[in-house]
Amino acid sequence: PYPLVEGKGWAYASGYNLTADGRTYRGRLSVKEHVVGFEEVEAGDGTRYLCAKVRSVEQDQLDRDGTNITAATTAYMWVSSEAGLVKDESETLYYVDGVLAKEETRSLILTSIQKGAG
Repeated sequence: PYPLVEGKGWAYASGYNLTADGRTYRGRLSVKEHVVGFEEVEAGDGTRYLCAKVRSVEQDQLDRDGTNITAATTAYMWVSSEAGLVKDESETLYYVDGVLAKEETRSLILTSIQKGAG
């Protein structure tokens, strides 16, 4: 959804099949994202990039033998037209039949870009 404009958002959803151990399970992924604003972000090598800060809310539901498994993720991504994804922070809550089973946080930052000649 380019160009990225503060306040603009988009959403998408998709059904999918997961095959494991010869069995197929149905799932559904839905995502809502919007541009929160623009910030300068420093990569690991000290290079600074002007980035669009994008908030993402994702829900992934899978029915496996009558058990509902849900992963609910809230993330912020800082995206630069020059470098792509510069920074990513997320929290994912995993539920089994509506009961919280696990919580996971992730934080990534670009260390450097090495451009080849030509």
